[in-house]
Amino acid sequence: ASHPVQQTSTFVNRVAAYNLVFMSVFSFRLKLRFLGRIQSFILRSVFVPSNDGSILKKALAEILTGFVLFPGSFVGFFLLPILQKTGKLSPMLKEIIDRQLQSKK
Repeated sequence: ASHPVQQTSTFVNRVAAYNLVFMSVFSFRLKLRFLGRIQSFILRSVFVPSNDGSILKKALAEILTGFVLFPGSFVGFFLLPILQKTGKLSPMLKEIIDRQLQSKK
């Protein structure tokens, strides 16, 4: 079966990867999941499918997605090296982050 895959810019991929670092610590280590629920709700609200014909709507959705993910991404950017140096970065998260940061280079 063919399933559509959302096409995002390299910038949004990187922002999402660092946001994932922050969210994994916030949600799983600190057991605070409410921020993820809020973020998911907002992201669903600004989602525009890749096959939508409007370039303006897709561009606006990319910008809004970046705004939603950026605060967590900013923290995750500084948190990632700390987790790597202390050995607290899980192998699964490391693989996901590496794949996302290597994509579209």
